[in-house]
Amino acid sequence: MSASDAPVAPGAAVAPPPMERLTRTFLFSDIEGSSRLERELGTEVYARVRSRHRELLRDAFRRAGGEEQGTEGDSFFVVFTSADAALRAAVDGQRSLAAEPWPDGRQVAVRIGIHTGETSMVDGDLIGIEINRAARVAAAANGGQIVVSEVTRALLSDATAGSDTDIELRDLGIHRLKDFDPGRLFDVVAAGLPSSFPPLRSGGSPFSGLPAQRTAFVGRAREVGEVRSLLLGRRLVTLTGPGGTGKTRLAIAAAQSVLGEFPGGTAWIGLASISDPALVGPAIAAGLAVLDEGLRPLGETIAERIGGERILLVLDNFEQVAPAAALVGELLAACPALVVLVTSRGLLHLAGEQEYPVPALGLPDPAADPTSIGESEAVALFVERARAVRPAFELDATNATAVAAICARLDGLPLAIELAAARVRLLTPAAIRERLDRSIGLLAGGAQDLPDRQRTLRGAVAWSHDLLDPTSRTMFARLSVFAGGSTLDAAEAIVDADGALGIDVLDGLATLADQSLIRSEEGVDGEPRFRMLNVIREFGLEQLAASGELEAIRDRHLAYFGALAERAEPELVAADTRHWLDVIEIEHDNVRAALRWAIESGQVEAGMALGGRLWRFWHQRGHLGQGLAILRELLAAPGAAAPTPGRAKALNGAGGLAYWQNDFPVAQAYYEEYLELVRSLGDRTALAEAFLNLGFMSAIARDYDRALAEYAQSRDLFAESGGRGAISARIGSAMVLHLSGRAEEALAAVGPMIEEARRIGDRYWLASALGVEGRARMALRDDDRARAVQREALVLFHEAGDPSGVATQLWDLGELAALTGHPGRALTLAGASLALRDRIAGGAPPMLTQQFDIVAVAGMEVAPEAARVALASGRELETSDAVAFALSDADLPVAAPAPEGEPAQ
Repeated sequence: MSASDAPVAPGAAVAPPPMERLTRTFLFSDIEGSSRLERELGTEVYARVRSRHRELLRDAFRRAGGEEQGTEGDSFFVVFTSADAALRAAVDGQRSLAAEPWPDGRQVAVRIGIHTGETSMVDGDLIGIEINRAARVAAAANGGQIVVSEVTRALLSDATAGSDTDIELRDLGIHRLKDFDPGRLFDVVAAGLPSSFPPLRSGGSPFSGLPAQRTAFVGRAREVGEVRSLLLGRRLVTLTGPGGTGKTRLAIAAAQSVLGEFPGGTAWIGLASISDPALVGPAIAAGLAVLDEGLRPLGETIAERIGGERILLVLDNFEQVAPAAALVGELLAACPALVVLVTSRGLLHLAGEQEYPVPALGLPDPAADPTSIGESEAVALFVERARAVRPAFELDATNATAVAAICARLDGLPLAIELAAARVRLLTPAAIRERLDRSIGLLAGGAQDLPDRQRTLRGAVAWSHDLLDPTSRTMFARLSVFAGGSTLDAAEAIVDADGALGIDVLDGLATLADQSLIRSEEGVDGEPRFRMLNVIREFGLEQLAASGELEAIRDRHLAYFGALAERAEPELVAADTRHWLDVIEIEHDNVRAALRWAIESGQVEAGMALGGRLWRFWHQRGHLGQGLAILRELLAAPGAAAPTPGRAKALNGAGGLAYWQNDFPVAQAYYEEYLELVRSLGDRTALAEAFLNLGFMSAIARDYDRALAEYAQSRDLFAESGGRGAISARIGSAMVLHLSGRAEEALAAVGPMIEEARRIGDRYWLASALGVEGRARMALRDDDRARAVQREALVLFHEAGDPSGVATQLWDLGELAALTGHPGRALTLAGASLALRDRIAGGAPPMLTQQFDIVAVAGMEVAPEAARVALASGRELETSDAVAFALSDADLPVAAPAPEGEPAQ
């Protein structure tokens, strides 16, 4: 049977007619600001300018052998057979444009982007995703600039670009182009051409970029300029001040002002929801897109990722994790170009630290006229925020004095002003000022050792709180237990579990939102989510402690998220896990807070059960090291040693996380203890799970007879309890038969499992069984059937949101491509698989799923340069694009064989 006769995987498109596959270098160009230039010159003159621009560029492109694919307006799309030719054409074209005497001394600023990749020729037209990537590269450029992708740079010869030529490439760092994975970009520095440009118009670095602000940033021009200067001259700058002074907003604005100075990217790390200093490292790793290997100190991994890159790292709300300052010091010492901007209520006390105390907003003279009053920063903020709740609000002679007095009373503190401005919905500025005057005792209600401004802020929060009725105050205090916001269901369970408050919780939330004490945002699947600003949450926790309810509400919080984990556990191994993974992701701060309370309050049984149930979330979302760390702490906590179901859950979860990190000795130890514990508990279903775990460990050790015996024990125990895990044990047995060279027996064993999985509609087990069948079919060289089942398994894993399964199937299809004479395709699939394993920080054990090293085997069949391009192209694919490529019949051209002994790297 030919490949075209193979069954089509569910969801896969019908293969198009055969296409000619080509590797080409694409060049896109257009005039920056062409519409403005036409307005300034007039249509007739601009038409002549555009025509001359076309002549000059066409001549440069033609001389270099470029083939013009399309011209529209002021843009070009040209294809070259080599990267060298494309770059020379771009430089010659820009030089011709620069030398041309344009009307009125104007300069025609053309932006050019160059990228190399695979394309297809269909009916005389070139098509392919890499053409789109080239267009994105051009769109990121500025007028007069030539931007080159990393793939193209790797293909340039020393004779074209290098220290001995008049053309050099400048590293612009890693950028995320729209619809594509992050990649490194370069621009051209050439004699006779401009060399200074604004930052690229890309989506920025792959890091956690600066937060989007829903309200305007008012004032602070002087402060932004001062902090900008510090960031360009110092390596550690700390913005200090009490909560509510606007440290975070100033940090965002200052970081935005220096984006172009940090080609390595800017990473924003929000620490407001973290209270454990040990979690700062994982937070920084996540923000820098660093994978937590879990096998060495995380600080070393982060430092290795930063290296010599000029990166700006912004750490917001550092005060509650002050002991983590040591990690910041280590990173600064190890990374010579790293710059760190911190917001904190106090200094980090590190060598070279530059403090910048954030001042209050500028205040007006209450006796001044309304226009002059409106020019002050504090009043401008009040007016802007007042209009958010009452669009018709205007500063005029009737209210300007009252607004000035409010701002003065609140010492120009931004958060306090925002809280006061929100009251314009119901009160006039004069009424607000009067209430503030009557509440002077509240405004000074903070602890006596706090700075005056912080006491004022606490007073402002207390004033908003005091406007609530007693029931709403109780609700506000109880809501403060949520570390990362809450859904309506969670709020109802925590705030009014027994209905004793006698209030509709949704109405109560609306009341708190009206007072700016909480804000609503969109959660999973559009479900509303309610969140407090951190400083307001701190005030709420103080109220909760004062009420005597703190421990009871934290107990409710722990119980709620324990129940949520119990509901999520079976769904995390079902066919469609994506929804529940998203649910737990958005609740991760709450999960961590619940686990921390379980440890602090001695409720380790509940904590172990909660953590053990969510280990598959930590696995699939790349939190392996963090998940294993908290499970280890729980297992070592006082009172945790007792043989309980909770400890069993935690042992199983810890073993699973170590397994997916490929740390097999640690996994073995946890699994063996799990076996003994569940045996003592008499839990037959858990015992079946224990033997299943050990079967995989024996298979990894290549003790296939032992593995088969353990799978048989697991199968029998699952059958006894009616558990569906028996399917997994049978699939494991079939996998071992294949690994031990008994492919025919493996097919006979897995066939009934495929039928059973189809019958009961379990897509997860169906995908797993098809994966085993595909590898056995490859061993028997039944290539067409192998391809069909591998593609079906890939579709199922992708639809389930299972990244480990997707990575495994991409590798399987890569092996098949290598075996059937398609080394370029094999390398692309291998690159996609390896990149996905990197992104999830783990994957299936290679000794169970990988039969040979694709990179080494396929790399011997093509020239090293072509192999590198194919592997890099795979690594750059988004997961959905990699799946689409694997389901298609696309291939990369096979270049000349590599010289003997030179495999691709």
